[in-house]
Amino acid sequence: MILESTTYPGTTADVLAPILDKESGPAAGVDFFVGFSSERIDPGNATWNLPTTPKLVSGINSSSRESTARLGNQQLVSGINSSSRESTARLGNQTMHPSSDAFRST
Repeated sequence: MILESTTYPGTTADVLAPILDKESGPAAGVDFFVGFSSERIDPGNATWNLPTTPKLVSGINSSSRESTARLGNQQLVSGINSSSRESTARLGNQTMHPSSDAFRST
């Protein structure tokens, strides 16, 4: 299960995974993987579109993170680990947009 949304940090591990555990029976992160993929689009940008825009991913544990990266064919940026959750992914994601805009403007 991959949450790809604009949401607050902690949603994947603190809200989604417990609901899935309770309702499904199997254990999140053990019997199935739960990850986060930041929502990243730039409508109308011919250069940075859905397939070419790098995304940061995370998961509730390292197996979930790796599966999220593989399943989405995403670029896993070093430094994201099981303890970082989506808050680190969101921070990196929010930092990357202004940085790439600044480089394009110079």
